[in-house]
Amino acid sequence: MSNSGSFQRGPGASADAERGARQQQGSRPTPGKVTRTSKLRPVQAKRGGADGGAAAAGAGGGGAAGGGGGLPGGLKTGIESLSGVSMDGVKVHYNSPRPAHVGALAYAQGSDIHVGPGQEQHLPHEAWHVVQQAQGRVASTTQMKGVELNDDAGLEREADVMGAKALAMGGSEAAATSAGPAASGPVQAVRNPDFGGVVVQRFGSLEHKTLGDRPTGSAEYDMGGHTAESDADAYNAAFRLTHGDIIMLSGDFFSPRDTRMNEQGVEEPDPDSLFRIAGTPSRSPGQTVGSWDEVVYAIKKAMPNDDRFQPASLPGFPDGHPWASVRFSADVMAAVDARYLRRAASNDEHFVAPTGTDRGPTAGDRASAGGSYRALHEVAIQMAYDEGTAATAMAREAAAQHFLTDHFASGHLRTPRTSIRAHWQAIYPLFWDNIRNKIALDVATWINDNENLGYLASVDQIYTDIQTQVVEATADIPPMGFDDLVSLVTHDFDNENGLWVTNDLGESWKLFGDGNLDSADPDNRTREMSELAVSLGNADIEAAAQMGANKGDTPLSAAELFDSVRSITGAPASAGVKYGPEQVLPRLDSARASENGSSNWQQSSMDELWQAQVTSATAATYGSEITASMQGGELQHELAGMAEKFPESQDVMGVFTVRPRQAFLDGFLGPLVANPRTGLQSILDFSPSRGQAGFNEDDAVMREIEGEDGAGGMSDEQLGGLTMNQRAERIRALIGGWTGEDEGEVVIRIFETTPAGDRARLYEMVEGHPWTGNWREGFFVVDDDIWDALYESQLERLRDIIGH
Repeated sequence: MSNSGSFQRGPGASADAERGARQQQGSRPTPGKVTRTSKLRPVQAKRGGADGGAAAAGAGGGGAAGGGGGLPGGLKTGIESLSGVSMDGVKVHYNSPRPAHVGALAYAQGSDIHVGPGQEQHLPHEAWHVVQQAQGRVASTTQMKGVELNDDAGLEREADVMGAKALAMGGSEAAATSAGPAASGPVQAVRNPDFGGVVVQRFGSLEHKTLGDRPTGSAEYDMGGHTAESDADAYNAAFRLTHGDIIMLSGDFFSPRDTRMNEQGVEEPDPDSLFRIAGTPSRSPGQTVGSWDEVVYAIKKAMPNDDRFQPASLPGFPDGHPWASVRFSADVMAAVDARYLRRAASNDEHFVAPTGTDRGPTAGDRASAGGSYRALHEVAIQMAYDEGTAATAMAREAAAQHFLTDHFASGHLRTPRTSIRAHWQAIYPLFWDNIRNKIALDVATWINDNENLGYLASVDQIYTDIQTQVVEATADIPPMGFDDLVSLVTHDFDNENGLWVTNDLGESWKLFGDGNLDSADPDNRTREMSELAVSLGNADIEAAAQMGANKGDTPLSAAELFDSVRSITGAPASAGVKYGPEQVLPRLDSARASENGSSNWQQSSMDELWQAQVTSATAATYGSEITASMQGGELQHELAGMAEKFPESQDVMGVFTVRPRQAFLDGFLGPLVANPRTGLQSILDFSPSRGQAGFNEDDAVMREIEGEDGAGGMSDEQLGGLTMNQRAERIRALIGGWTGEDEGEVVIRIFETTPAGDRARLYEMVEGHPWTGNWREGFFVVDDDIWDALYESQLERLRDIIGH
């Protein structure tokens, strides 16, 4: 639905395969209970014969046999110019046996293109499928031999046309192909250059858009415009958005409000305002930050296959549209992408009960989906009344309806986003720091093990440099917490499986959510009820406009106006304290409570969460769902997006070349995907001493906690966020060799910042036996390692800290 959690459903992959004359036969395997092919990356395959195109998503996904080289330079340039999507990470695997496995001549999956022997002519077509996948437009529609296929003829037609156009733009160089694979290893992860690294949950953009366009007949609203004396005349003559466009853009990409409260509590203009940005013409189409160029780019990112972006040469599309030829500047794209990430990181108002209690419309503006809709709906009502027309106010109502339609996503109905965040951030407050530090250490270790740097630099030296780069590269990414993973699974599970709900109209149905709006479940009425609510909301605006046109000399007060609108609400709603659309809003059906079950997100540790059922009504556990999302699903995609933060290659001392991006994929992401539970635990328990030579372990810990050259270090509050395993491992590193007085002081700090009730247990984790009130030392016992390492005065202080 909207930037609903902190999570976003990632783009699909595609495989374009041309089926050969001889079709391979085979029965489809029955999916197992844990297998969820909807989470897997689609594969698009170019098929031979008359079947047309198809897309397939392999269950295994992944690497290409024999490695692969990049796209030919001319073709690469043509594809990037037409799409605006970087092809830097694309690998082409020539003479590949894999297409034959799905009855194809060639296919694309993620960033890998597999071309069968002698089928190089399909490379431009396949390259455009990589674009479609990166833009999130490919979903599986059928299956062959356990592989999910997409038989979307529109995508195939587009790939034919755009691939040919890219080839023509690139000239003879674009057509040049290699007879064999290059020596570099396969790229293993799909990436999204725009939204990598943050996890977002929302209705799909198409879902949001259709919920507004269908009830209104795609009504359009003039957002402002003028005719300038420049080449931008046609583009700037008028700027119109449909009802569905505005629902889709509001909340996720832009603010539906014109003002905001700053940190001082003073109201000020909102720089993210959809209506301000959409009302500002562009000085140069596609190039002007703060203008409606940003809106057009956001629509293209959300709906790249929209007719308005199709060139006139494509059959079936209208002749020419000012948006079709627009090329966006890096600044415009960065502005939209950064805003999207900011809004995704703070989106509790997209949930019905973010703190666990549904307070409905009375929650207040920005407090919940219901509260935000009520506030924005009344802004639109007041505008319609004041102006005596619905022309402008209806666009405001569309912006409000983003939150109205959010209310109809089952994953938003009972996921307590705020409460989940508070609960898990209190348990694992350092998750974001840990994940960035672990990325740096894993990348450093991989480079040390796989590149020719071992005799020039240690893991510790490489880690120090990489860590700085990681912090700088991720500065624009909102922090990802362990709570995001928990919210993602909780949210997605309800969206996919549905919830039994009812409403004030006495209707009972099964509600589905993001990506499942049109689920084939016979009890699904999500679209019907959502569109009814949208229609009733629009009727309120029309009613207010009619009242305003006849208000005379004594206008109604705001309270009188709102009461009047509620009193004449249309059927099937009825007059009351709620507006018509609010009477359609779903709530959990208490009569079906056993079927809905209750969520079990509130555990005390990852170990407990891993074993816990997602809800009391299912056997699926958080562990199985996190694993499914990490292995070919949303979490893997989002983490893989961070690969873009690392360069493909980097020179060292002008002599050596290292591969930071491959180090991220193979050193960090690969092991995490292969074993999510172990990988997550290693993030939670991260220690900079791991992978270091023994003499560097204490130095790494000292630099982490105390900083270096007056910079860095950890506060007592940060130390208090360490897990018990992290504390014990750091102490063992500090006392493992010769221990200086400064290192002894850090050991004391670690104990001091440990909760008093856990200090004796920390001692036992370090020493291997219980604390008895004093140090174990003497002729007839093995001395405590802490006793051997610290100075006498330090031991006395530490003994008092642990407790007698």
